[in-house]
Amino acid sequence: MKCRDKFLFRTVAETMFELEKGTYANSTIKAWRSKLKRIVTFFGELDIRDIVRSCILRYLHVHNDLTNKTLNEDLTLIRKVFTFAVGDRLITQSPVDGIHNLQNAPISCNPFTLNDITRLTHQAAACSSVKNGVLLACHTGLRKSEWLALVVDDYDPVKRELKVERACVVNHFKRPKTTGSKRRIQLSKTAQKIIENQLSLIFGLAAQEIHITENDQKTRTKLTAKPLFPNLDTGKFYQKDKAIDRTFKNWLVTANVDHRGASQARHTFASQAILSGANLYWIRSQLGHNTLDMLYKHYSKWIEEDAKDYPNLIDLHFQKAANSVDKPIL
Repeated sequence: MKCRDKFLFRTVAETMFELEKGTYANSTIKAWRSKLKRIVTFFGELDIRDIVRSCILRYLHVHNDLTNKTLNEDLTLIRKVFTFAVGDRLITQSPVDGIHNLQNAPISCNPFTLNDITRLTHQAAACSSVKNGVLLACHTGLRKSEWLALVVDDYDPVKRELKVERACVVNHFKRPKTTGSKRRIQLSKTAQKIIENQLSLIFGLAAQEIHITENDQKTRTKLTAKPLFPNLDTGKFYQKDKAIDRTFKNWLVTANVDHRGASQARHTFASQAILSGANLYWIRSQLGHNTLDMLYKHYSKWIEEDAKDYPNLIDLHFQKAANSVDKPIL
């Protein structure tokens, strides 16, 4: 390598990526590749010693058509490159220092109403595994990646529990990131009925061998088990998100339910559970969160048409006080 080449932004970025990719999940690395391509196209042939704060600001200006979320993710990678360069003593200070993340738009929360859930329950889908998986998520708060990775042995009909020990992202099995995400979900009778219905559909299907990447991103654990929500055409775990999304979208259309992403099933559970009066800490544990912050900020929304008649409840409450006095209050 020529002396000057080692100072090229492209060289530093490629070296950083090659040395650090082994410490991140496959889904993260796949996202990095796409973003680094855009970043290297902009900075690639520049000497990293010549890149100053205004160059970073110009990058944000030129790519202003991207969402703030995407630009913030790009900034995270750009910071990593310059932090790597500082560590290798190619530069003494990162030009990204002092540049703050852009303000993100609020995360969209568009849960299903009770009427929506009723329509979806009574409407067939092209693949019943997708239908049952989404409905189970509405009643339990499971992430899409979690119900896709479930196996039959995760279900305990006696304890009415469901173990969540792995996720499937981009056809790659991995362990949950946080300790809270690895959990046992308590099942309602409706949730249990959905699972029992699914079990009747997959009776006779063969077990499969999968490999789960542990959180050290090095160890791979072999598991032989029967998928709970397989692609019923193949009998195997779903390989592509596009097939699920297509089935999900068409199912909503035929059920005459407004379109939203399959991830809204998780939001639906949080919102409807709150409206039901369930304890917030129980809801938090079902979702796999360690605090209530995410529940408040992102996962719940007031659904007016499904809410109780609170004015009437308050009226009944005050009537108790009025009925407890000897004479009416004038």
